[in-house]
Amino acid sequence: MRDAAHSDIPDILTIEKQVFGTEAWSREVYESEFSLLGYSRIYKVIEENNRIVAYFGIAIVDGTLDITTIAVTPSHQRKGLACLMMDEILKLARDYEAKTLMLDVKPENSAAIGLYQKYGFEVVGLRRNYYGPSKDALTMQKVLQNV
Repeated sequence: MRDAAHSDIPDILTIEKQVFGTEAWSREVYESEFSLLGYSRIYKVIEENNRIVAYFGIAIVDGTLDITTIAVTPSHQRKGLACLMMDEILKLARDYEAKTLMLDVKPENSAAIGLYQKYGFEVVGLRRNYYGPSKDALTMQKVLQNV
C-alpha cells in the first residue's frame, strides 16, 4: 500500500467504473479530491504487479475521518484487501486523533455493510436519494475510544 499520486487517477477511474457503474465519480471529482491531498484528503492505493487493484479515500474534517470511497477491483475481491485498507484507515484515525469514522453505503451492499459492522460501524442514518433518484445510502459511524 502506498500514498496515491495524481498520476494514479486513470487507474482509479477504471476501477471506479467497474465497481460503481453509473454512480462512479468522474475525473473532475477526482481532480478536485486530489487537489486537497496533504490538506484534508488522504488517498492510498494497493498495487499488485505494478497495477492498482484497490484504493480508498478519506476526508478529514473537525476530528472526523469520512471514508469517501473504497474499492477493490472485481478480480481481487474477497482476498482480504478491504480488511487491509480498513486496518490502515483505523491507523490513520489514531494518527490524526479522530473521534469518529463515518461512511455512506448502499443499503443493498450487504458485503460492504458486513465488513463495516465487523470493524464496529453502526448504522446511524439514511440519506434519501444520495446516489440519485430512489437510490438511498445508509450512513454508518464508528465512535473511536482511547484515541
